[in-house]
Amino acid sequence: MKNVRLGSIPSYSAKPFVPMAKPIPHTDFPMENPGVADEFSLRLALKTGCYRLTYQPNGGFINFAGTLRVDKWKSVTTISGDLYRRRRPLEGLPHLPEGLLSRLGIPIYGVNTYYSYLKGTSLKIVAKSGFTIGKIEITADEYVYTPPPAGAFSGTFDAVPTRTVVMILKTAAAPAGFSAPCFEGKLYVGGVEKGSVLLGWVSSSFRKATVEIDTLVGSVVPAEVPSPAGGALEGFKSAYATAGWDVRTIYDQIGIPVPAGVNPTTCWSDANLHQLMLANRSATTSLDKEWRAHLLIVPGVMGCSRGKMYDSIGVPREGAMTYSNDGYPATDSAWFGTAANQQARNIPRAFMRTAIHEIGHAFNLIHQFFAGEGGSDNSIMTTTPEVADFLQGPATGAPGIFPDNIALSFNDHCRRDLIHLPDIVVRPGGISFLGGSHSGIPEADFDALSGALELKMEPASQRLLLGEPLRVRWTVTNKSKNPIKVPCDINPPGQHAFLSVQNPQGQLRIAPSFVIATEHQRLIDLKAGKSVSGETRLFWSTNGFAFEGPGRHVVNLEILWGVGTEAFGLKAAEEIWVDYPVLARDNDMAATLFNTDVGKFVALGGSTHIDGALESFKRAMDMTPEAADAGPTALRGFDGILPKR
Repeated sequence: MKNVRLGSIPSYSAKPFVPMAKPIPHTDFPMENPGVADEFSLRLALKTGCYRLTYQPNGGFINFAGTLRVDKWKSVTTISGDLYRRRRPLEGLPHLPEGLLSRLGIPIYGVNTYYSYLKGTSLKIVAKSGFTIGKIEITADEYVYTPPPAGAFSGTFDAVPTRTVVMILKTAAAPAGFSAPCFEGKLYVGGVEKGSVLLGWVSSSFRKATVEIDTLVGSVVPAEVPSPAGGALEGFKSAYATAGWDVRTIYDQIGIPVPAGVNPTTCWSDANLHQLMLANRSATTSLDKEWRAHLLIVPGVMGCSRGKMYDSIGVPREGAMTYSNDGYPATDSAWFGTAANQQARNIPRAFMRTAIHEIGHAFNLIHQFFAGEGGSDNSIMTTTPEVADFLQGPATGAPGIFPDNIALSFNDHCRRDLIHLPDIVVRPGGISFLGGSHSGIPEADFDALSGALELKMEPASQRLLLGEPLRVRWTVTNKSKNPIKVPCDINPPGQHAFLSVQNPQGQLRIAPSFVIATEHQRLIDLKAGKSVSGETRLFWSTNGFAFEGPGRHVVNLEILWGVGTEAFGLKAAEEIWVDYPVLARDNDMAATLFNTDVGKFVALGGSTHIDGALESFKRAMDMTPEAADAGPTALRGFDGILPKR
């Protein structure tokens, strides 16, 4: 380690801020006419579900459309919403943006038009007579979203509200495209009228999405399964209905041919999976017109980790995959019961659970044993081994048996996230994978295990040429005399190891993993003297290039995990110097390699299907001298994945 003070590096555990609506206490439902109607009846008039929301400011050429979600769940009410920018029509209904009437039900708007999140803070209901609402008053904190810079996927919300808005509404006749109840009125900021609002109920579901499933030859489709209690079949639709979503499933292609040069009955490389998804997802998919996730089923083999989610296929969180021939090795859990050492294709309920789980990652959900997520239980976003341990583990004493009593449902924590996180966080094509709800996540304790665990980071070199990737490896070793619980996998896709780079100007750039592979994750007892290791090739991420210019950089590594409600962390940092270009060739080489396609090539561990990367490498090779004494070029950092000349 060279001249790096760990405390001076901002911590990744201070994750990007994401606003989240909270339940509104019943004391915040004041009644202006007590005794005219009982409070419960009046609240029923503001029906639970999704409302189409339109806001037309006074003057200007832009108006806003979106949704407002009124969620009455277990004796509490939570209100959240999202707004999108719309060009104001020259003619037509004053409240309704152009084209809105043609889309019934829950509306979908373009990703790049996302504007703000509404966090409901209070609700006031005024009775006019009997059980009739005279008006409602909804107060919300508005958080305006700053779009990402060019070349990145994720924008930001400010940690404090942009403004507080108050919508004062009265009942109105429902226009075309709306259902009762419907309300219209004005929006105020600081007591000043800012524009007109129309709010109309459209669905008892809060959000809607489509899952497209493609199946490779030699694998099987995850099918709906009978409920343990009898009655209707369970699958994607019923599982996501427990979180208030309306999800339809399209079983698109079955029996897709195996790509040339690929062994389908082994663990697939990220590059081969990426290529297969690009070739087979629906060509008509538009994430501006529907929330759509792609699930690919391939054979694989036992021990491949059941599934993974891709952070980017041109846009964030569009696709995931699962293996039908992986399954439930007894080494993962002692409580797999009759499923032990069976393939997933032979255990339909557990197989369906994994498929639903992987798509949950595409909607930005993470496992329940991560810090701040509520702990493992019998629900969709708990890993399969943890579900088995929970059902039959001696520590819980919970009744049940794996796989028959697997619950195909989301717990309250995930339900809240799926309903009330901002659209841009949960919708495919929105921001990159965050790894958690970011609401109530405890700050990691970096001192609790100091001396007991040692984190050592070893970069392949302390100096880089401009445009060169950095290979880096790290090891966590137990220096104590007792076992310590740590993650079993500390490679970046496992979502416990996080890298960031501080450039010469002091700006910090987080480098998230391109691929999310967490189904195999669990905490293990690391014995005295034993180690776990991880590695990566640091070059490009969905936030851009790690080393964009010459000078002093600091690579910051954090390992984060939770045990129960406690969050722990380890830090390491290394100074890396990026050389200034000396020859014209050095500049030309860097300009050629700083290409997003080259970045994706590296993130996938090398591939032959990203044409832009292959073209860039050809140009770089053409400008590389053959003479032995010509000196190294930035191509040396691609050793092991560089295409042949």
